[in-house]
Amino acid sequence: METRNKFSFTYGKVEVRLKTNLHKGNFPAAWMMPQPPADGWPRGGEIDIFESIDAQKTAYHTVHSHWTYDLGNRSNPRSSFSEQVMVNAWHVYGLEWTEDCIIWTVDGKEVGRYAKSSDPNALANGQWPFDHPFYLILNQSVGNGSWAKDADTSYTYQTFFDYVRVYQRVPDGVHTVPDTPNRTIQTAAIHDLSGRRVNKVQKNGIYLRGGQKMAVSVPWNNR
Repeated sequence: METRNKFSFTYGKVEVRLKTNLHKGNFPAAWMMPQPPADGWPRGGEIDIFESIDAQKTAYHTVHSHWTYDLGNRSNPRSSFSEQVMVNAWHVYGLEWTEDCIIWTVDGKEVGRYAKSSDPNALANGQWPFDHPFYLILNQSVGNGSWAKDADTSYTYQTFFDYVRVYQRVPDGVHTVPDTPNRTIQTAAIHDLSGRRVNKVQKNGIYLRGGQKMAVSVPWNNR
């Protein structure tokens, strides 16, 4: 399953809740690729939120690029991480992607990070292709012996994805509505993100008004 040409984004937070079976040849993944038009692999980049192989109780998190793959700079900076996880139980595998850093999490705990270099030579050689839209891929694949072992053709492989959530920051200064605690809303109804109707906006936050999101900034001297 992939969102190519349907949904892509640049920078944000991704959470994928999943579990998989432990078996020889298992090779599931939740990952991201650059939305076309983009450079071919690996110059366009690849972000692996989660991978596991075989019956290992291990989660892997990696970025690929011309810098890491073609030029072999996998440790400059470190571009792949792994840790022991019961991948056959439900866990939330996360990714926080900003303009200068990619951070992986498992159940909210940081397990690795990859930073944009300040070296012009590294950047010129593709160290950070992560500055354009990427789309999401969820897949249950099987090994061919190159990393995961050859598939067991008598076995049914299964990976279960409970949800995928993508969050992005509201840009400063966009859809910002100043308000005071004494102002009664008399136009379209306003609701908070729990669905409760709000008659008086008294604090900063994200609200829904007429089916549209809006960010509210209440002056400190009016709270």
